[in-house]
Amino acid sequence: MAIITRLGDAHKDWIAHLSEIKAKCQIFSPYVTSTTAEEVLQAVRSGAVELYTFFGVENFATGASSLATLKKLLDAGILVFHLPKLHAKIVWSDRRYLTIGSQNLTQRGTQQKEATVLFLKPDIPAGLKAIFEDWIKERRSITKSMISLLEKALPELRRKADLLKEEAQSIEVAIWQREMSLWETKVKRCRSRLRRLGSDHSVPLEVAERFVETSAYWIDHPWGICWSPGDANNIYGENPDWCIYEGNTFVVGRAILRCRKILKEFLADAADGGIIDFAALRGHLKDAICMSVTNSNGAEYSSFRVWRGAYDHRSNYLDVEYIKFGTHGIVLSKKYLSKASLAASKDFHFFDPRGRSRASGRKFCWPARARECISGFGHGLQFIRSLVGAS
Repeated sequence: MAIITRLGDAHKDWIAHLSEIKAKCQIFSPYVTSTTAEEVLQAVRSGAVELYTFFGVENFATGASSLATLKKLLDAGILVFHLPKLHAKIVWSDRRYLTIGSQNLTQRGTQQKEATVLFLKPDIPAGLKAIFEDWIKERRSITKSMISLLEKALPELRRKADLLKEEAQSIEVAIWQREMSLWETKVKRCRSRLRRLGSDHSVPLEVAERFVETSAYWIDHPWGICWSPGDANNIYGENPDWCIYEGNTFVVGRAILRCRKILKEFLADAADGGIIDFAALRGHLKDAICMSVTNSNGAEYSSFRVWRGAYDHRSNYLDVEYIKFGTHGIVLSKKYLSKASLAASKDFHFFDPRGRSRASGRKFCWPARARECISGFGHGLQFIRSLVGAS
């Protein structure tokens, strides 16, 4: 059995294969319009064709299906049936040919983004065949008298449907225009805020200080791990290479420049209608920060190690990602996790109030003041994104 996947219009495949088949053919299509249906159905040489569609008045009033097309098919001797609740699109010639997909026998179906799977000389499973046969038991013949009766009521129904369609399209256009306007305004505002991070080659000292104030912490504090905004007072160096900590040094100014470049490119893509992937943005920003660490010789690490810790905090755990510099560090991200969800994970170190790592699964009783310090954590990515407004 050969299997072919067709993205796009499949009606020419139907015509090519059905013209070579002499067996009975059954076609399921909720909507039927134009010459597309006529070409496909009349391609079957045997003439033993059954069309199953949905004879819903709303479909004909809105133009989704065509009474004129059904009349032509009936005149050509093709059996046409109504199948309640039909939504599947299937072309089936027993043991010779089978397609299942999204495309209807309509002109629109040849122009839209459709997907169809073609099975050549398939060995149809008995269960699938039984389902088809159960469906067919519900069929009802569509007659010319039914079509004539509906034709009399159709002009007024179409007039009303056209008015509703026009109103719906007007609302849809207004919604998209408003959405685009809001998006353009947001991108413009973010670009304006981007200047707060400095220029392409300069970082104000106050920005570097604010970054550290937001994200620095102290490991072996008497209360345990706590927020350490005072580390910002220890920044040294020159613009833009503002630095903090020694041995392994965090070049905070360089990290901000890299984050600024990433955000600038992100906003350019957003303005051009690109895919907005905030998870990827957060990953790129985190990588930019981890790249901005130098060793004692001043050489940058390709990517500095990221640690992950879980801290007992009230009824939950605080999951923190950070880069470590001796007894201090920079928090990259934080989020709260339930103890139940954390129990299944092995990716964490747990810390006691003195900051010493312990085996996972241990419970610690934190002093109230220590919990307040933990909840005060900010982090570098949050600071960068909040400045620009790209949350």
